[in-house]
Amino acid sequence: MGRTSKRPGGSVWLWAWRVLAFLLGVTAIAVVSNSAVLHGASASEQHPQRPILAELRGNTKKLLDAELRAGGTENVLDAGPRGGPTQWPEKSVPQVAPGVQAAAASLVATDPPQSINVPLRHASLSHDGCPKAVTGKTTWRQLESKDSKIIKSQRSSSMVKKCERRGQALRLSLRLESARHVRGKAFEISLPDYILADEPSEVGAETWRAHRSTLQLYALKDGQLHPMGPAHAPHAQIAKTGSGAYSHWRPAMTDGPSGQSSLRFSTPGNMPISKVEGLVAVVHSMAPAVGWIEFAAGKRVKHQEIFRELYFKTFLSLGLEPQLVDELEQTEPGTQYFWRIGGNQEFRQPLAPGEIYEKRLPYQIAEFYGKYVERGGWLWPPPASYIYYQNKVALAELFKSTGVQTPETWVFRSLAEALESESKVRFPVVIKDPYGFSSNGIKQAANWEEFTKGIRSFFSVVGPGIEAIVQQKVVALREARVTYIDGKPFHGYWRQRKSLASASAASNLGGFQSFDFPLEKIAPVVARFAANTGVPVGGVDFIWKEENPDVSKEPFALEVSPTSDLNPPSPADWTKSYKEFKSTAGYRAAYLEVSRQWCDLM
Repeated sequence: MGRTSKRPGGSVWLWAWRVLAFLLGVTAIAVVSNSAVLHGASASEQHPQRPILAELRGNTKKLLDAELRAGGTENVLDAGPRGGPTQWPEKSVPQVAPGVQAAAASLVATDPPQSINVPLRHASLSHDGCPKAVTGKTTWRQLESKDSKIIKSQRSSSMVKKCERRGQALRLSLRLESARHVRGKAFEISLPDYILADEPSEVGAETWRAHRSTLQLYALKDGQLHPMGPAHAPHAQIAKTGSGAYSHWRPAMTDGPSGQSSLRFSTPGNMPISKVEGLVAVVHSMAPAVGWIEFAAGKRVKHQEIFRELYFKTFLSLGLEPQLVDELEQTEPGTQYFWRIGGNQEFRQPLAPGEIYEKRLPYQIAEFYGKYVERGGWLWPPPASYIYYQNKVALAELFKSTGVQTPETWVFRSLAEALESESKVRFPVVIKDPYGFSSNGIKQAANWEEFTKGIRSFFSVVGPGIEAIVQQKVVALREARVTYIDGKPFHGYWRQRKSLASASAASNLGGFQSFDFPLEKIAPVVARFAANTGVPVGGVDFIWKEENPDVSKEPFALEVSPTSDLNPPSPADWTKSYKEFKSTAGYRAAYLEVSRQWCDLM
């Protein structure tokens, strides 16, 4: 069965950092001649799951105003170096109170805290040019050489021929010769990773995202920089009228994980592009302090190391040098920490007598990383959501308590309890290990006789204290796996069962996958699911009873994981199972590429 792959916007993924920048509260500021123009949202336009963003934007504007009062912007815009970077006066950075307890509050709160003080800092760069990569501590587990080679080779190029530091600003000289003609008076060029890009909205449904880019474009003439504009111009206007209008934009996240940040522009006075001496973009970017938390104990399973290195690539795209943390005492209040950990003994803490590793794992992860929150760190994703990691018992309770539509589910804590349930269980059903993954060990039963055989087999191999999850089977040939961030889907595909008799559509059970998936249409469903469950980041499995379902209608939620892995699209002409694709030479690079996109969007 062939699959198609929806890859809108090309294959350059440099736009992805801006979503991370938004989630971190990054605000880039364009410096225009001797005045400043702040493009972006008003303080009242707050992200429902990131209540501190409005204050971050407000603090950033105050910081810019203070710098302007402290001494102009000539050296930022000056065409030549004139003795190197300007040293901005220390007094230009306002002092911000260190209290950050409110910032560590639930990230899914609908009402913003009354008072939040979040320290801002400039991009931490120890050099005068573009950002450089950070490396982990030598005592940490290192990435395998083959994966390291792939990650280092991942594209981070842009059409920037020169990058200079000018005080706290970055001055980017663009490769004008690489611009391509789009239509009419419009040209386009890909951009680097240092500023937010506009995300177009439907007419009549515009949000602040449609005007969030802060890039200020300049044309170079006779050694002088001349501001162009207007910014955020509609593409039709750029093509028809031109005269310096431009737009720094990216496809919507729901168009899929592949895309690129692009600058669509017209030339000053619509002169031939060959006559333009040069284009320069100026950006003054700031971000909350960021960091990475490394769990140094545990077993090496090539999971944490991969995402650490991918996050380091993302931090580079923001021009940030993260604080590297592997001890609780190193927590800096107000810092936004990223982290990623998994099971299979990668995360391992002492167990009390009688405790079972798989059963305690999700709670230990939440408790361990929750201590960083207690010390004033701001962790993303929120540790509390990890109680649902490989924990179908907690998920069953969550779905029931929050009204999420899910197949009828029974939790049996012993064989005796299960054998007394004949009047309760409605067939067909599947029997699941509550702490398993990838559909390992899954069984199914069409009647009571098959159920008693299957449930006896299940309890004969699991240890004492392990429950059985029994769930009514939704008989359908395919289900959906959707990965989302902050309640917004960015990656999805259909999981096609080998046959209706299959217990699952998982690839290890011979399932096929199709990546021609309607992310935009399912977006409202995913947003409701994230809001109802309080799990802002995850991979969720949905299923509908219909053969060709309308994905905008409420599905059955099978399960969600806050740290689900990502499956990259198989080649468009692939006709074998997805399990077989995983064995091909190209799979690993594709997996690391889509995982990098996830880190960028986080």
